[in-house]
Amino acid sequence: MLKGAETVLPRSFTETGDKPNFVVDYSDLPAAAREVGDILASCGRIFDSGGLVKVTTQSGSEFPTVERLSAEAIAQEIHKVRRPVRLAKDGTPIPMTLPTRVARMYLNMPDEWTLQPLNGVTTTPLLALDRLAFLKAMTVAPGSGWRMFRRCGSRANQPTRRPPPPCMM
Repeated sequence: MLKGAETVLPRSFTETGDKPNFVVDYSDLPAAAREVGDILASCGRIFDSGGLVKVTTQSGSEFPTVERLSAEAIAQEIHKVRRPVRLAKDGTPIPMTLPTRVARMYLNMPDEWTLQPLNGVTTTPLLALDRLAFLKAMTVAPGSGWRMFRRCGSRANQPTRRPPPPCMM
């Protein structure tokens, strides 16, 4: 809460427009960096793979790739899901760009990361210990850190008239 503010706003998020506000308090940037981590963890697109990474599909390719995120890329990801603002003296939210200083601070706080691990990416089904295949569009093999992305519309997803190879029987 701000002293003298007529409008009482929550410390971090207030709904406006299509995205919730993310209030950046310049007097406590480490707290803002921790909130960046909470936002990234809740969006489900950013993973921990010895650094912050995002699984993307490059244009012209149907296969996923892993992209390491810089401070600038983290700021862009935050802007996709939140509206960073600072508060005026009267408590009015003023839109702003997330400072890369805050994103760099979060990159340097690996002990604070609550992201899901990413050990690898595959486009083929994974088998669990009980030999069940994970066949959803994006599936997490529980506890493994692997993500499976199914290529929709590819020949691999269509039935074939050929019998399966002997090793599959």
